[in-house]
Amino acid sequence: MARHHYLPCRLEYSIKNDRFRLLAVEKHTIRNPRIEILNLGRIRKATPSGITAKRLPDINRSLQRSYEKEPVRIIIQDRRNALERAMLQFANYEKSTRKIDDHTYECLIYYNKKTETELLIEVLSFGPMLKVVGNENFLRLVKERLARQHMLLHHTHES
Repeated sequence: MARHHYLPCRLEYSIKNDRFRLLAVEKHTIRNPRIEILNLGRIRKATPSGITAKRLPDINRSLQRSYEKEPVRIIIQDRRNALERAMLQFANYEKSTRKIDDHTYECLIYYNKKTETELLIEVLSFGPMLKVVGNENFLRLVKERLARQHMLLHHTHES
């Protein structure tokens, strides 16, 4: 069983995933904090170390430093409550949204590499109501995932 020493900083609950996450700093990175996102459901045992921090790290600043250089830029077609569903789906991400016209919105979602796969799956779950237009790296991941699904679908039908 792996052992890690963390300073717990923030507990988050994701209503859509029914999951708690612990944002923590590994003990040896406290001077230059690097945020770890831990799934509470996977923690088997926790034991207090008896050590207390003289001051808590600035968790918001540390999170912002962990973001990818460019946010994911998506265009939302607000049909069938897509905007409201997107705001709920991406509630645990820092984001900014602006109205382009009566039924179209642009949303910038800031994320770190550790949550990239989860964000990719969440974005793809919207289908045609949502279009990824940037960043280039995330757009490439979307295209790869869709191509892989397309290939699997065709392979299954040919068998």
